[in-house]
Amino acid sequence: MGLESSRLNLLGSLRAWGEDVAALETMLADHPVENSVVLIDDLGDAALATRGWIEDAIAEARQLAAVEPGPELSEAGRQALPKIHRSLQAATESCLTRLGTANCDYELRRLSRIRGGEWSAWIQAVRKALATHARPICAVGAALLECWCDLLDRTASPMGVRQTVTIYQANRTIEPVGAEQN
Repeated sequence: MGLESSRLNLLGSLRAWGEDVAALETMLADHPVENSVVLIDDLGDAALATRGWIEDAIAEARQLAAVEPGPELSEAGRQALPKIHRSLQAATESCLTRLGTANCDYELRRLSRIRGGEWSAWIQAVRKALATHARPICAVGAALLECWCDLLDRTASPMGVRQTVTIYQANRTIEPVGAEQN
């Protein structure tokens, strides 16, 4: 694909994941009017933290996407990709350990049974939104991997290891034979 296009793919997948998390954050903030529940506040905080890490990655990816193709792109990739990778690692960890746990799902189902009515319908929508977060994480991970591979391809030496072997005959009057090997 080439770093020229894989960096744009990464930026697009980051934006899509960021939009999904922002929608979840809005959904969590728009809970039914009754008293808030600590679980919902914790999920809102986790969504906010996850979105913050994603926004950090988007900012770096935006800078990488703005670099003109050429030798500068390789250097920009070497600078930006580790930062993006760290931010995505933190966002993924936050998403998986705070939003997508089995305990969280259990507590949401329990809350739905206890509160019923409007809460039940709202919790079903939240559980559905939480269940879809694996796809964007996978898409971002694949796009990041593609960028790393493209950067490695750009920076790999085009020259391989060359070896020259010279064979001398016992009779020094005959010219030596040379062979090159890649």
